[in-house]
Amino acid sequence: LDDGLSSYLVLTLKHFSDYNQLSSDIVAIELLENLQISDSTIGRQGLRKVGDQCLIISGLFPERLDKLNVSFAYYITAGKNAYWHVAQNAQNSTLDEGLFCQLSDEFVGLVDVLHHVRQAH
Repeated sequence: LDDGLSSYLVLTLKHFSDYNQLSSDIVAIELLENLQISDSTIGRQGLRKVGDQCLIISGLFPERLDKLNVSFAYYITAGKNAYWHVAQNAQNSTLDEGLFCQLSDEFVGLVDVLHHVRQAH
């Protein structure tokens, strides 16, 4: 991973370890709700949260997907789409459009990294 993706992954893991909260809401609904929020800042934050949760769950807690009765591909697609929409709406914000494009493009690779981390511990 390049420095930007590595840093983002570390910060995301730290955030979730500090707050220890993963949503049990239906990801597609969260994704659609955040796409429709008229305040672009709040919408981007919500989409980023969806992407982050999809990344953490599919990478570290894939067994939760069975309990939620959804496929692995569903979470991959939702996470990639969430990050892609953040990138597309990053203009006039402090967010790095390129980073979120990269997160969307490299989502499966990031999930693989988290799988390896999980297996190592």
